Amino acid sequence: GNIPRGKLTSLKGRSGVFIGRVKTRSGKVIDGVWQRPPGKGGRGAGALRLLIAFEDPKKVRPNLNYFERARRTIDRAIEPAFDAAMARAIATAR
Repeated sequence: GNIPRGKLTSLKGRSGVFIGRVKTRSGKVIDGVWQRPPGKGGRGAGALRLLIAFEDPKKVRPNLNYFERARRTIDRAIEPAFDAAMARAIATAR
């Protein structure tokens, strides 16, 4: 999902947290928010911990069909209501 506004800034402000790309032992490069383990000198000893992994946006094709939805709504709800109102108006016309 999407990250709330200001969340990355608040994470970046924490001690030992950074945003960037890290190459793992297996050779895979992961872009995200990482935390250094606590230790001497601020660099720590041990493995980094991945807090948030970033992914490339997925390609999607919008398929909203506004006109089709509008036509179905009109056919289903508005048209019968209009016909009933017109029939009442004609019946009471002088």
